[in-house]
Amino acid sequence: MPQQMTVTNPFKERAMIPIESDMFFGREKEMQRIAEMLSGDRPQCVSIVGERRIGKSSLANRVFHKIKNEGNTRAVYIDCDGIDGDCQTKERFFQLLNQAFCDAAKEKQGGNLFDNYSSFKAFVKKEGGNGVKTIIFIDEFEHLPEHSFADDTFFSNLRALANNPDNRLAFVSVSKTALKELTHQAVKSSGFWNIFEHVYLGLMEHESIVKLRRYGFEKTGFALTKEAEEKIQYYAGAYPYFNQVACGFAWDAGRNNATVDWKRLEVQLRPHYKEIWDNRKVEEQKLLKDLKGINAKEEFILNDLLVRGLAIQVEKTYSPFSGYFAELIDKLFEVKKKKLSEKKIIQHIKDGLDILLKGKEVVKGDKS
Repeated sequence: MPQQMTVTNPFKERAMIPIESDMFFGREKEMQRIAEMLSGDRPQCVSIVGERRIGKSSLANRVFHKIKNEGNTRAVYIDCDGIDGDCQTKERFFQLLNQAFCDAAKEKQGGNLFDNYSSFKAFVKKEGGNGVKTIIFIDEFEHLPEHSFADDTFFSNLRALANNPDNRLAFVSVSKTALKELTHQAVKSSGFWNIFEHVYLGLMEHESIVKLRRYGFEKTGFALTKEAEEKIQYYAGAYPYFNQVACGFAWDAGRNNATVDWKRLEVQLRPHYKEIWDNRKVEEQKLLKDLKGINAKEEFILNDLLVRGLAIQVEKTYSPFSGYFAELIDKLFEVKKKKLSEKKIIQHIKDGLDILLKGKEVVKGDKS
């Protein structure tokens, strides 16, 4: 019987894993690929795309810390989810960006490198001319186009700066959706999206997810039983966040010498699985409902699900990424009704009016 432990649950992290944590596993290929694209004399813009809580921010943060101290490199990390509510102008955005650069350089508060687009352009041009690369990590990118200042001109200007190789400027965006698929028209019309190389983040490799589970238990004096590991696999698959929750749940039970109440874990997990399901397109939901017979048209959708870690392939069969997700899809989750576009709604109204008018004409004809 394990001794009562007073150490902190090693699986407590639910958001970005701190850089000093030893609980980050895997993603070596992705880190190497991103680092290589940024390490050149003229860095490439990178877009990290993946589902919510699949590890995008943790990965980006590690790459950021890896390159920020490299010679001839200025790198900053901004989180658009935390942009001030008073950030209503382009000037205010560049002032916040300036502060990030000053903080990264450990310059005193109030330092001024630039305060608008024109001075930012001059700053980047000067740095590039001196052989200095400027790398700007933009986490939660979806929130940036939500601001009124982020219009077509704003993104076109950023694109022009990054597209000039002499500036040695690159952006690293972190988002749940590929930039081209964002609903904000400014991102599409400006062409901002097409200067990025996309890196899609899916499930962790089996070896890495096993290390994550076992190391967290072993380093705190517990042994992860085979039964518990099989249960965790059922509830979480190789999805990082669900493993953190399931392992943390099992770890707490072990610390208290209690039997794991897996039904209580289901109550915790179900809303998060529901969120993943609700964020799927109708076509994706239909395919996840039946992964047995795949036709040629569905192969493209299936490939996206596999790349993004929502489905897995074992030999010649496909399934949702975890047994519990498959059970929820089969027994609880329903395919949402496809919303009609405004154009189709108008057409339906016109068709209805036509039928109504024709009906009145028939009635009038009968009376005459």
